[in-house]
Amino acid sequence: MSLCLAGPIFSAATPQSSAAVATEPDTNEKATLRISLKRGAVRGRSGRFEFFDASDGCPEEYTDIPGAKIFFGQTVASDKGVTKTLPLGQAIHVLHLGGRGAMKGLVSGGISEQRRRALQVVLTGDAELRVVGFEDFVPLWEVSDGIDVAPANDCENDATRETVNDTSIDELEANLSKR
Repeated sequence: MSLCLAGPIFSAATPQSSAAVATEPDTNEKATLRISLKRGAVRGRSGRFEFFDASDGCPEEYTDIPGAKIFFGQTVASDKGVTKTLPLGQAIHVLHLGGRGAMKGLVSGGISEQRRRALQVVLTGDAELRVVGFEDFVPLWEVSDGIDVAPANDCENDATRETVNDTSIDELEANLSKR
């Protein structure tokens, strides 16, 4: 297993951004994600995790109402772990709700704060995630093989780069047409 942050990622897995997952996944293919918490990493004995579809880039909001199009559900994990079946090859944001300071700032910080604390995963097979601590309210994760990880806020950077690139092309075309 490798240790990683949801902010800067330190992992043996290849970081993936939402733009790097350009092919449409076959949503019929599933993989099992096992999630656990290191004993003592969170207050209490468990933590809640929510899963959101990020295959089309950054979700506009993290709506956790059952039946919401982007909501894959939630689970409560402990040091013993729990499994969740999720789509294979699709970008998913994992948001940890609970533990030392995890809720502090989530509501008042808005969508950017939620993304800063979330992890984007792409399952390439059955895999495991484990919260081993926190740094600046961001979970520290151990990850196994079978999963590519990146900070969830990478999708914001991708959108910014696309906008900058589009603007640059538009400006270039406008300058060329003036000649």
